[in-house]
Amino acid sequence: GRVYLATETWNPQHSGYRVRSAPSLRDTLMRPAEAFDTASDILRNYGLGNAQLAGTLQTDRAWLVIHPSGKYVITKKPIYDPASSRVQRLEASSALMVRLHRAGEPWANAIPRSDGQYLTVVGNECYQVTSCVRGGPLSNGVTDRKIDQVTRCLARFHRFQEQQPAPDLVRYDFGPMTFSGLDQRRSEWKGYGVDDPGLWKTMREAKADYEVRWRRLQGLPLGWIHMDLSPGNVHFGGDRLAGVFDFEGFPGPFVLDLAFAVLFWAFRFDPETQSNRLDPTAARVLLKGYAEERPLQKIETGRFKDAVVWASIRWWSRQASQEPDDPAFRLTSRCETYRTCREIDRNWLTSVITHPSEALKLGSMKPKAK
Repeated sequence: GRVYLATETWNPQHSGYRVRSAPSLRDTLMRPAEAFDTASDILRNYGLGNAQLAGTLQTDRAWLVIHPSGKYVITKKPIYDPASSRVQRLEASSALMVRLHRAGEPWANAIPRSDGQYLTVVGNECYQVTSCVRGGPLSNGVTDRKIDQVTRCLARFHRFQEQQPAPDLVRYDFGPMTFSGLDQRRSEWKGYGVDDPGLWKTMREAKADYEVRWRRLQGLPLGWIHMDLSPGNVHFGGDRLAGVFDFEGFPGPFVLDLAFAVLFWAFRFDPETQSNRLDPTAARVLLKGYAEERPLQKIETGRFKDAVVWASIRWWSRQASQEPDDPAFRLTSRCETYRTCREIDRNWLTSVITHPSEALKLGSMKPKAK
């Protein structure tokens, strides 16, 4: 099978992930100013009071602990402001993870506290404990088989919710945080002297485009969506999908999850040419596998181009801040992804979903259709 080696989305150098010296879990969680004096105080609430602190998975954010009952991950997250509803969303996400895990899906299992809640709130931060998923990080490139397994898992995740819908779910308003993120990108461009008029024009267009695409996504099937089912948030055992983790759900249209999957798994970034392109074969594999598990409704198919463009704007707004030792192309690579998404032919995209075996005959980028 084919193996994909270069994508912008998970290369640490230009995706924004940093590697710094990591303090130990004990050092990080034993600060006297926190509500709990020791890491054991937090873990005891989850029935893991005698767990051993094994190491840091992500600096000042996620750690591995070992207990006689198994391996677990304790994660710390900022709460932000109350309007983000982060604690409520993480509680709902945790409950959904438990249901998925019990249904045999390869999702990390959220561990409840003794009082039945999933989060421990300490000041303006909250802690979550989950099982440690099997397998290991993605290695040896991305294959069609891996893409197929990930997209089918995503489709089953959505189908599971349709069969057991959450009551009174209201779409999350991503506008404020998206526009704030784009403003940060604008400040960076100014600070680093980006002077291409075309790029600045694209930046201005993105805000208006965001609103237009969001309106077009009204009335679509709704549920909790992952939005970050990236290669960095799944584990494989060989070529087999072994685990999904780092789930913080947002209520939104299911097609947005699929659109983000296209960005993460079907886009290719070449750091030499600094070009972003959609790999039509990877996109076909991804959309075909999803549709076989959960056929899209006609309205979802018709609005999928809007979902892809909207997702590219949101993804651009969340790009990690530029640092002096980062390559210059990181400043604009996600802007280029947005441009590419706008140019995808809507008819071709529809054909990939409805007739994937014939879609390659139609080309992927021409003619342009907004």
